[in-house]
Amino acid sequence: MAMERVMVTVPPDLLAAVDAAARRLGRKRSHVMRQALQDWLDRQRQQQFEALLMTHKEQEH
Repeated sequence: MAMERVMVTVPPDLLAAVDAAARRLGRKRSHVMRQALQDWLDRQRQQQFEALLMTHKEQEH
């Protein structure tokens, strides 16, 4: 999979938490951050889908 480099500014405590998770999981920082971003995007899509379902259900009644 092709990857792009990006620069992200995060507070020191968040970076420390990411680094601790990466060490605990035996992963690289970039892997943990990619996974966190993917999880966030997945949750956003799920929330949008659920909102669409609720709108559809409300229109049926």
